[in-house]
Amino acid sequence: LLERTDLTGRALNTEDLGYKIGPRINASGRMDSAARAVEALLAPDTISARRATEALESLNEKRRAVEREVLTEAVAQAESRLQENDEALLILSGEGWHPGVVGIVASRLVERFDRPALVIGIDQEGVGRGSARSTPGFSILDIMQAGASEMRRFGGHAMAAGCEIDPKRVPALREAMLGAAAKLDESKPARTLEIDAHLDLEQLDDGLMGQIARIEPCGEQNPAPVLLSTDVRLDDMPRIIGQDRSHMLLQLRSGRAVFKALAFGMADREPELRLGSPIDIVYTPRINWFRGRAALELVLTDFRAR
Repeated sequence: LLERTDLTGRALNTEDLGYKIGPRINASGRMDSAARAVEALLAPDTISARRATEALESLNEKRRAVEREVLTEAVAQAESRLQENDEALLILSGEGWHPGVVGIVASRLVERFDRPALVIGIDQEGVGRGSARSTPGFSILDIMQAGASEMRRFGGHAMAAGCEIDPKRVPALREAMLGAAAKLDESKPARTLEIDAHLDLEQLDDGLMGQIARIEPCGEQNPAPVLLSTDVRLDDMPRIIGQDRSHMLLQLRSGRAVFKALAFGMADREPELRLGSPIDIVYTPRINWFRGRAALELVLTDFRAR
């Protein structure tokens, strides 16, 4: 697995596990059987391990293709619904949407539309299986509780949940959940950014990244540091990237320091940026490895053009 993901010979971090190793292991259960991952991890020799890992790679590629297809349909459905009414959460369903990817698609929708999402795939037997993801301060499980009578079963926690439902009951579930979400949205305080430090971008170097690495592993109960740098300049025109064209790749300058910055889900904010104009950025720095070479880059949480 490390060879297949170009991670051999260097220290791993949570991002490596979460975005490179983890998806390949998870793909077995999403697209086939979790036994495929077990066979890879318990392989008795290198030859069988490589064979099993290639099987995981194939399943992961299949997962990506299916995910892209479902996401395209779900985004179109979401945009159509939001044009009609600015709903507090998204409840989407589609025939043939693979149950193994509806949770990932829900996460993508949360990132893109900044609101909770429940995505329901309807199989050939007419059974709807859904997966929901939420935003901080918005318990998706509590909201689903309002539509409990419409579902065959459901469960989860504040940030993620799942359900099984008769597709005919989806409109009633949507009405119940939207009603509960509207009440919660009215009482919810404005979202704020928790910033750990104000940093001159020229101070960001290998030494500082070494100190940040000592905080690892980062995750839900130990979040990665969020930094603020002000009066940063856009050094080149933004590039819109991603299969769904929803992300931006920026080149930012502060004095002699020049960094690439990724703005996930912010492509629609491209008109706010002007070449050479000052920007304040909130971000988490990371080391990106590509073809054996390491590069320090920024992952933006937010920005403010001035």
